[in-house]
Order: sequence, then structure tokens, then C-alpha cells
Amino acid sequence: MTVRDAPGARLDGRFELRGSLGAGGTAIVYRAFDRRTGREVALKVARPPRTLEHSQTLQREYALLARLRHPGIVRAYDLRELHQGPFPAGTPYLVMEYVDGVPLHRASPAGPAPAAFVTRVARELLAILACVHRRGWVHRDLKPANVLLRRGTGRAFHLKLLDFGLAVSLGHRSPRGYVSGSFPYLAPECILGLPVDERTDLYGTGLLLFALATGRPALAARDPRAWIAWHLSGPPLDPAPLAPQLPARLAHLVRRLTHRSPAARPRSASHALRMLEPRGPNRAQSPPM
Repeated sequence: MTVRDAPGARLDGRFELRGSLGAGGTAIVYRAFDRRTGREVALKVARPPRTLEHSQTLQREYALLARLRHPGIVRAYDLRELHQGPFPAGTPYLVMEYVDGVPLHRASPAGPAPAAFVTRVARELLAILACVHRRGWVHRDLKPANVLLRRGTGRAFHLKLLDFGLAVSLGHRSPRGYVSGSFPYLAPECILGLPVDERTDLYGTGLLLFALATGRPALAARDPRAWIAWHLSGPPLDPAPLAPQLPARLAHLVRRLTHRSPAARPRSASHALRMLEPRGPNRAQSPPM
């Protein structure tokens, strides 16, 4: 059952559903009002039929988010099983912070985003990832839909990283042929069944920044097979010809982040952040290419 089937339905007499925020392979996320605390929350409800995989995915995500305390990472409040409501009894659901924001790909007008905006997004997102990686985890699903932008006063904004359902520990290795994630943002090592580490998230970050800076995806395709072939053997990605507004330093970083070989990418999110900083006596000068 969905919220359309039961508008205003309550879970366990406490959480009043107010609309759907999105859906993934194993869960649907709803906006809800917590009558006990008087605050809005997001409920990540396992898709029916209930399976052990769905339950374990939510348990792992809850345990991870409980340890990752950062203003740029969505908070998890509780993990519960449904006793009364519009879903089957025993359905697991995660109670999370509701973020009043917009997905990154809808946060700026159509077309190439301003250079200052792209630079700010790069800095904030890399700082968030540095926290995730220091704790020994790889998000593994970096894409614009999983990054929410919250507007502040004036031109200020802050990012929130969502959906840690595919997160794995550093060095995790999936069986070859078993692909998890969004095809347009998959790192080659995920496709090849190689160990993943910080550089896996950096590859997705680079593709995200490319799309933001140029106003277009890296590849105009919907067929997953076309994306897989491109990730494995496509030409190097360069935003500069499509985004002349980008500073040379940022364009250079995007090229490094999206390199097919992990060894050619920055070694960490902190390293990538340092690559954005001016160097030398003339801090306005761009680094050599």
C-alpha cells in the first residue's frame, strides 16, 4: 500500500504520512509528522514483500548513520517494526531527519551552473565525504538525487548527503557481475568487482560536478549497457570546453576525479579538497595543467 491508498494514514498511531519523497529498490521514503515529538520526519519504509535483505539493509544504514555525526549527513532517529498501519505488520522502517531541501540537479536553473556555485558544492561535498571515509565507509551511490541543497539567507546554502543504503566498508569487494548503484555514476571498480575505497566516491563526485558545471550528463544514454561500456572504456572527461566559466583548477580536479583508474584520482577527499586551494605566492594563479 502507498500513501495514495491511505492519505493521512498513521504508523503505530504516531507517524502521520504526508506524502512520498522518493523510492529505491528496497524502500520508499515518506514525509511524515511525528505526533509525539511535534516534528516532521522522513520514514524509510521497506518495500513489500518483507525480506531479510530489506531488513538487513535498513539495520546496516541505521547503525552507520548513528555513528556518522556531521551537519552534512542526514540523521537517523530510530529503527522500528510496524505494529499498526497501512503496511504489513512487521514491516521495518527507519525514522530519519526530514530535510527541507531540493535535490542538487534541481537546485540551479537549466544549463551550466555558475562557477562559484559548483566550487561551493565541490568543497562541501568533499568535506562530507572526508568524514564518511575517516570512519571507514564508502557511500557508493553518489548522485545528484542523494544530495539535498538547503537554502539559507542570501546566497548561502548547505548540503545534506542522503541514502546510505548501499554503503560498504573500505575495501569491500562485490562479486563480478553484481552491480549496485546508479549506472550513470558507477565507478569502473564497482563494475569489475574490484575492492572499493575513497576513490570510488570521488569518481561519482566528479561525474556529479561535471553534470552540474556543464548542464548535461557525461553520456546521453539510458541503456545501462551503454553506461557500463562508457565507464570502462570511454574517452577522458573534460568539462572545460562545455563550461568555460569554470576555473582551471576546478576543471582539472573534475578530470582527475573521473579518471577510469583509481590510482590516477586524488587519493582521498581531503586530498581533492587541497587541490582546490590556491598555492604559491600568487594565490590567484591556477596550477599548471
